[in-house]
Amino acid sequence: MNQIDTHLLIVGGGAAGLAAACKAYEEGLDRILIVEGSNELGGILLQCIHTGFGLEYFKENLTGPEYMQRFLNKIGKYGIQVMTKTMALQIDTRSRYEHVVTVSSPERGFFSINAKAVIMTTGCRERGRDELNIPGDRPAGVMTAGTAQRYMDIYGYLPGKEVVVVGSGDIGMIMARRFSQEGANVKGVYEILPYACGLRRNQSQCLKDFGIPLHLSSTVIQINGRSRVESVVVAKVDEAFNPIPGTEEEVKCDVLILATGLLPDTRFPKLLPEGIGLEIDRGTGGPIVNDLLETNIPNVFAAGNFLLVNDTVDDVTIQGEVAATSAVKALRENGPANVEWKRVIVGEGIRFVVPQMFSGNKDVCFYMRVNRPAESVFIEVPEVNKRFFNRVVRPPEMIKLVLGKEHLSSGNLSFQIRHSTKSLKVEKPVQVCEGRTYKEITCIICPVGCQTVVEMEGDQVKEIKGASCTRGFEFIRQEAVCPVRILFTVVPIEGSSSVKVLPVRSDKPIAKGLLDEAYRQLAFCKAKVPIQAGDVIVRDFLRQGVNIVASRTVQS
Repeated sequence: MNQIDTHLLIVGGGAAGLAAACKAYEEGLDRILIVEGSNELGGILLQCIHTGFGLEYFKENLTGPEYMQRFLNKIGKYGIQVMTKTMALQIDTRSRYEHVVTVSSPERGFFSINAKAVIMTTGCRERGRDELNIPGDRPAGVMTAGTAQRYMDIYGYLPGKEVVVVGSGDIGMIMARRFSQEGANVKGVYEILPYACGLRRNQSQCLKDFGIPLHLSSTVIQINGRSRVESVVVAKVDEAFNPIPGTEEEVKCDVLILATGLLPDTRFPKLLPEGIGLEIDRGTGGPIVNDLLETNIPNVFAAGNFLLVNDTVDDVTIQGEVAATSAVKALRENGPANVEWKRVIVGEGIRFVVPQMFSGNKDVCFYMRVNRPAESVFIEVPEVNKRFFNRVVRPPEMIKLVLGKEHLSSGNLSFQIRHSTKSLKVEKPVQVCEGRTYKEITCIICPVGCQTVVEMEGDQVKEIKGASCTRGFEFIRQEAVCPVRILFTVVPIEGSSSVKVLPVRSDKPIAKGLLDEAYRQLAFCKAKVPIQAGDVIVRDFLRQGVNIVASRTVQS
């Protein structure tokens, strides 16, 4: 079997993988190789045509393809070696600096890559119907949210017109919005838990914006249809998640979208010899790592959604860069570091903490989620007498705590939730004045999703309560008077054999009330290759002084 030698092998060409490759190159490492199973780099972000990416990393509001294009440009500029349509199958770890990875591709068949260090960035997977135990036949029209997204935003097909979504994670709410944008009737989003599982900003901009009902403590208990799904039966559930008799309701639909959660895709790798495998954290479903993001296999690192399911691509990118920096350092030291690793103890109210081990030699960002929603709590680290106050904690929203190395040198650390006895500042009750109205608005500028109350007098904003930053105040003021949104969709593209549709967006926000007409007009739009990201497709769209621009580069 043929063999290729490289210093650093990155398995997975999504956001974490490309960020890792660029960072390793920028730190002076040569002989970097990315292997990607699909036919192009970019990962899942190529089909995430909505905005909301890069708010932290680039300080810009980008679509998924725009975000990835930044890194694709750097990969080309740096000349980093890439193998697409190449599937990694197995790692044979022979020593700290010898990892033989068996891969296959249609062109080359089976061959091996000998790498001194490996970064795993293969992302996450969706839970399928086989993991949900929903009775019924196997009709067409039952699919995961990611599959529906790929149909719509990569191939340009609308999978159905009468839609039911089960699961209220971010991807479920985003796809509910996406179907509505394209004219489908979304009957509702059904969530088995008593709270929504996505970010609050997505509840606002995906469900509230489009009038899509969210049914909590509810789920699908039966799928009806033979050749194609015809309806589903939904029901309320009790605290043990058992259907409550008498609450059943049949909902007609021709597509059922499954959005019931993501898991790190750790089905690969199989590590040899003697059955050595990755140690998996039961809380995250991903590998256990130290603060270098190194797994229990020396010089095998993990980053992005392979490590844990993140809220934002910004965190995925940063983890890729941390793993790359760690890998480059390990290769330059040419020997195992003499470190006594300390362990993280997951305490009361905490679901997981990543990384699970730390050295005490560097500042560390700890990622964690809570088990259940709570208000007015402290996250305590009793060993170093640290307490972090949070007004609200929710399982869907990642908590990030940075501890300096001065707090990490003594020994193991535990993280736990404690309810606060702190006297919170109580807002004065709203005094209703004649001629004034009050609006509750969720800020969607960043993942925090501040809940605000706006006092209006006619069409004038008198007072805003709850916004926590200047950009938030500006957004809420605009939202209260004349709400605007970035428009995004796909249009057919001519001249490309591999890309079927082109993701496009408005270069400025347009009035929310014009969105329906905007989508109708764009249904008649077409693009031709070659196209660079940012090229104008339609000028002065709807005579609003707004241009429709390409979100990705497509060559002929």
